[in-house]
Amino acid sequence: MKFNRYKMGYFFFMHCEMVSHLIIQSASIFSTKIKGKVWKKQKNDISQYKKHIKTLLFIFIITGKIFPQQYDINFKSFSSKDGIYDISITSIAKDQRNILWLGTPAGLYLYDGHFAQPYPDNKILSSCNIKYLLKDKDEIIWVGTYSNGLFSINVENNRINHYLNSKDDTSSIASNRLNAIAQDEDGNIWIATENNGINKYISKSNNFLNIKISDNIKSGNLNRVNTVLAISHDPYQKGILWLGTLDGLVKYNTRSGKMKKYKCTKDNIATPRSFNSRENTVKAIYCEKDVLYLGTWGGGLCIFDKSSGNWDCIKFQSAFPASGMRNDVTQIVPKSKNQLWILAYKQPLGIFSKKDKKLNFLSKKGIKVIYPDDDNNLWFGTGKNGLLALFPQMEQFKKIKLPFALENTVFSPDKNSFYSGVFFKNILLKYDLTHNNYKTYTFSPFFDKGKNFITGIQFDKDNNIYLLGLTGLYKFDEEKEKILKVWSPFDYPGNEDKIISTTTFYIDKNENCWMGTKFDGLYVYNIRNGEVKHYAPYKEEAHTAWISSFAENNKGNIWFGSGRGFGYYSPERDSFIEFQNSIENTFPDSLPFTSVTSVFQDKNGIVWIGSLKKGLGYFDPNSTSEIKIHTFTTESSNLSDDRIFQLLSDKKGDIWVLTGNGISRISGYGKKIVNFGKESGLLGLRNIGFNGKNKMFLSSNSGFYSFKPDEVKPDTSLPEIHITGFKIFNKEYKNEKNIDFIDTIFLTYKQNFFSVEFTGINYSNPDNIHYGYMLEGLNDQWISTGKRRYIAFTNVGGGEYDLQIKATTGKNRAGKIKSIKIIITPPFWQTLWFWILFSIVLLSLIYVAIHYRITNIRKKEQIKREFENRLIEVKLVALQSRMNPHFLFNSLNSIKLLTLEKQTEKASAYLTKFSKLIRLILRSSNSILVPLSDEIELLRLYIDMESLRFDDEFEYKITVSPNINVDKYQVPPMIIQVFVENAIKHGLRAKESNKKLEIAFDIDDSYIICTVWDNGIGRKAASRYRSSTMQQKESMGINIARERLTHIYRLRDKKARVNIVDMYENEIATGTKVTIYFPIITKS
Repeated sequence: MKFNRYKMGYFFFMHCEMVSHLIIQSASIFSTKIKGKVWKKQKNDISQYKKHIKTLLFIFIITGKIFPQQYDINFKSFSSKDGIYDISITSIAKDQRNILWLGTPAGLYLYDGHFAQPYPDNKILSSCNIKYLLKDKDEIIWVGTYSNGLFSINVENNRINHYLNSKDDTSSIASNRLNAIAQDEDGNIWIATENNGINKYISKSNNFLNIKISDNIKSGNLNRVNTVLAISHDPYQKGILWLGTLDGLVKYNTRSGKMKKYKCTKDNIATPRSFNSRENTVKAIYCEKDVLYLGTWGGGLCIFDKSSGNWDCIKFQSAFPASGMRNDVTQIVPKSKNQLWILAYKQPLGIFSKKDKKLNFLSKKGIKVIYPDDDNNLWFGTGKNGLLALFPQMEQFKKIKLPFALENTVFSPDKNSFYSGVFFKNILLKYDLTHNNYKTYTFSPFFDKGKNFITGIQFDKDNNIYLLGLTGLYKFDEEKEKILKVWSPFDYPGNEDKIISTTTFYIDKNENCWMGTKFDGLYVYNIRNGEVKHYAPYKEEAHTAWISSFAENNKGNIWFGSGRGFGYYSPERDSFIEFQNSIENTFPDSLPFTSVTSVFQDKNGIVWIGSLKKGLGYFDPNSTSEIKIHTFTTESSNLSDDRIFQLLSDKKGDIWVLTGNGISRISGYGKKIVNFGKESGLLGLRNIGFNGKNKMFLSSNSGFYSFKPDEVKPDTSLPEIHITGFKIFNKEYKNEKNIDFIDTIFLTYKQNFFSVEFTGINYSNPDNIHYGYMLEGLNDQWISTGKRRYIAFTNVGGGEYDLQIKATTGKNRAGKIKSIKIIITPPFWQTLWFWILFSIVLLSLIYVAIHYRITNIRKKEQIKREFENRLIEVKLVALQSRMNPHFLFNSLNSIKLLTLEKQTEKASAYLTKFSKLIRLILRSSNSILVPLSDEIELLRLYIDMESLRFDDEFEYKITVSPNINVDKYQVPPMIIQVFVENAIKHGLRAKESNKKLEIAFDIDDSYIICTVWDNGIGRKAASRYRSSTMQQKESMGINIARERLTHIYRLRDKKARVNIVDMYENEIATGTKVTIYFPIITKS
């Protein structure tokens, strides 16, 4: 309904409606008694003007009357549009996730700022009557009920314990009806019960200790004292609990077990005449250092002095007859250092001043419970109107509630009052800021066509008040309390039949009143001489759009804004300079602003322009270079809205902007922009004003707000992300822990269709939260979901993913990112271990196949090699058999020669050694390798034979290195003999004297090194004395030896070497040196 927001106005209109009906009915009755058409016609005319009669009666009732006002609390309301439907809230708590728990007569609800839902998966909790909620130091939520006992809920793992009274168990809770729950400094939980005193919860045994007050206090009504209505831990005295009972106040020392009862009497109360004994029924306790504030059931608000035991009770209703229906205080909560919030039965919310001990009630009714959370927010549960909140930033803006929507606020010269028009009514309102009251004044319009209301208020230099109505200019005579007509555009020649609306006005320093109109240009009326100028549409330079605002600079130029742009009037040139998109202008690009709503020049001469659609900007009109407009929009800055309605400067020079979303403060020409809107409790703003001192005022649809511009701070709270659900194929994910406390979720490859539900908690501005997510491992880009609070994933492959969700508010101000790991086990054929095992098996098969192939190849190679080795051995035997006859032939020739020369003894010795030599040769003939000792022995025999043969013409010497074990190492037989034979026959034989032959054996890491040295004539000289046959024999012997070496060691993958060097001294041959390198082979 139109007047729902204006309760007083609606009330007056209902009475006006009744009065107007009475007038019309009287006229009808009167017309029936008097004959004649005239009276019937008058009756019809009265019916036609029924609405005007009603308006006049309303104006008559309120005109000239003084209405006292007081500041109202600027609550934020959460109701059905915020997800809270038809629930009566009797208790509130907030868990570590910042989620609100709401206790109601119809069960327990959880609320995140978006939707209140019953506590899940518990039929009892979702239906029982909740009396009390408490969050303890361990983040456990305790739930006390009217008849269903006690619950404890571990938020992290969803574990619920339900405690009920059992008559057979003395360690059970004493009663199923609970009145209050408290926690002391040691972390103990205490429960106030009905008729059974208090219970202490024993966490180790998970049971209760029942403590009856009547067991400790024997005086008074013992039945009533066991009903404990309130319980409070005293933070100023260790181990002390204060208990409010039906029979007085009890102090309980939890450490000593002692109790003491305090009762209010006529002797200890400050006002004995008001004593009615209901003061001793204590329902609420708030503890301070020296006093207790007690809410009583019929005794009002009582102040109990801890040291003296005296009482001071403040009653806000009649004390007699004594009744629990009056002076019933149900809750006490601190508001500030000197004030308390007070809840009383069937009373509005109250504020108690400790200093003057006065209790004032506000307009807000129906509040059942107050809950101060850990973030300094106050929550108010109501019976029918949902949930209310009071955030710290909202208290910066003090609100006065009025039954009007105010327009165009202007302060009086003394700054102690302001004047404002009432939207869509021909009423002027004057508000006295000193006494917090207001008066209203009405005026008669120039021309009764359409609506009539005030569109502007200005003071002239003599402090006369001028008003601009929709149809003309007025002057307010405050002494006579009359609004006088001054001038109207309808008075201008040619305008008699026009419908002209005056939209805004400004009185310049020359006392010219500039009036803007809707599509009829500008009128300038001099309030001293009555001279009028009209800048009409037919003039090319005139402005023809809707003119919205004026401002005057220090040069006397009149700036204006309109629907086409903005410009100014130059008195020097008596002409207009306009900046608009439709004409050529001085700006480098097309004009960034149309639909200009406000023009303002700051103290530095900078012109600010606000537009209806494109934000605001500023420029220096005195710039000598090209003029450039610096713009601010929601995209380019922190501005909250591009719809600008008004611009104003405070004492510091900061620019305040009225936008479609509240107000913004611009400091340092845009270096810092802060916004205040719904989160600060600002709703329905219409105008902004500054009193020139230290306060600003915001007129609204239901009164006005006041604040100190230097002290207000914006809401810096950031939304918190919490996971509220995880579904797999649309079925809830089951886990022992609450989903919001799970860091990692494990899924199988068959569970790769899942969805995540979440919420962003920012109670001060829940409608402005936007969400985004990123699933690392699948994509690395943030994806926006807007205001949607769930995301779904389909056919996600196996792997490890990191799901990150963020919530942003304002200009991308993001809270802490919520992260949860999701590990999807892939099918076994996609797992690493499968591929490792598969690779091992595959490599094994490949290895087996290759090994089998290599084995076959090796077998074939072995057979081939064995065949080749056998072939080599046969060849070696053949070579050896070729070499041995050669040696035998030479030896037998030597014996024959000795016999022919009749050297019998030499022949006999030679023959003896020859026989030994033959035995050695025969023994080694079947061996490829022989011990080095045998080979040395063979060489000795052979050299001795050759020495006998040549009459001992040469000396020889065989040396063996001590590092050589001659029995261990093996060498091919008859190799060295060939080179020794050549040394004797071809090197020494041709030498005349001093013939020497040396054979040396040495060893290194790889070889047995045999050196055969002679000091003969050398190979070149010897070749000249040899016959061709002998050369062939030499070549044959050495070649056979080399070939034998090659084949013998190739069988063993080794290589032997033979080096033959001619020795020279002064270019004369001094012998030959042969070095044979036998690879080391030991005797196996």
